[in-house]
Amino acid sequence: MSTDPTGVYVDEQPPNSAIGPDGRRWYTHPVRTTPDGGPQRYISVTSFLDATTPHDGLPPWYGNLAGDLAMEHLPLLIKAARIEPCAGGIDRCRGCSACAARWLAETGKRESERRTDEGKKFHYAVKMWVAFGGGDFVPEMDPEIKPYFETFRKFAAAHGITAADVILSETTVLNHTHGYAGTLDLAVRIYTSAAPAAAELVAKVTGGWEVDHVDLLVDLKSRERANPAFYIDMGLQVVGYAGAEVIMHPDGTEEPMPALDGAIVLQVRPDGYDYRVVDLGEQESRGFLAHLEAFRFQIEQAAFMGVRSHPLPDEMQGTKAATARVLSANPHRKPPRKTAARKATKKASRSTVPVEPGVAMTVTRGTPVGASQGTIDELRGKHPSPRLAAAVLGAPTSDDGLFAEDEPGF
Repeated sequence: MSTDPTGVYVDEQPPNSAIGPDGRRWYTHPVRTTPDGGPQRYISVTSFLDATTPHDGLPPWYGNLAGDLAMEHLPLLIKAARIEPCAGGIDRCRGCSACAARWLAETGKRESERRTDEGKKFHYAVKMWVAFGGGDFVPEMDPEIKPYFETFRKFAAAHGITAADVILSETTVLNHTHGYAGTLDLAVRIYTSAAPAAAELVAKVTGGWEVDHVDLLVDLKSRERANPAFYIDMGLQVVGYAGAEVIMHPDGTEEPMPALDGAIVLQVRPDGYDYRVVDLGEQESRGFLAHLEAFRFQIEQAAFMGVRSHPLPDEMQGTKAATARVLSANPHRKPPRKTAARKATKKASRSTVPVEPGVAMTVTRGTPVGASQGTIDELRGKHPSPRLAAAVLGAPTSDDGLFAEDEPGF
């Protein structure tokens, strides 16, 4: 990434990375190639975590944003509701009902893009601060970025961190074994004697052991709201970066990943900062790699689930369409035929056979009333479907499979 002498933000992608057709970031190696001669690719840590971690808070947030915008522009929406949908698209529309609805629906997307852009500018400002010696240096930046940058400088000052203590800054890291990559924000050395806050942070990382310093991976997060909030994907992202094997420079040369003593997620806000220490143990690594494997399944195999996830035998396919799918994937198989055994099984499933002599059978929600507890337990263990279970036990079933035709009334 180029460095402007004044520190002015330059909107550039991380070196050797691009957004693929799937909308996710991939890194390519300038030197390493695949067996077919193409560049070696690595999935971005943030991309696959975004696809495999829950974002339960986003839908309500999007809804609130759209609701607030609607109330703010209520007269405009009332006017738009009376205008027939146009064919020009939202960029050229003067305010029809369809374009107004789309405008509201995309509120969350616009806000997310704005916050992403602010985050990139904040990260760039920190990089310039490191590149130009830290201290009182303030790169040129948009006014909305300054509160986050000033909060970062307060954190650095409180913990005695200078530009000379920065080991890595905005650095591409790779894991060849597992095929992932990412851009690490910072790795810094924090000295116990630098400040009381530094000694407290070191103690949290080491569990109370007295050491001269620790080398920490620091992942920066900016948050607009006043209250701190941390999510699982933040910790997993740090675990992935800490598990990288090498640093990759823009020209493709590599060097070993430096040893780190711990990691934190540092969240800066206009009103202050908070951080969380991230465990980097074996259990955390397994959790991170589980997300990576889940993502790989999504992009490599999930599209073939109808063929590759052990299709049922022809006789158990429920529809002609399902049978056709199996036959298209297995052209040498013959279509299923309605055998006498199959017809007999179907007829038997509709018959009424007493489960225990002398016990009146009444089915309520698929469970025969009057059957022994052992029979009911066996029913529940073997037949999760109420209708199938009732049929196996011989209970008379109505068309909906829930109540017996002779169920007593009130």
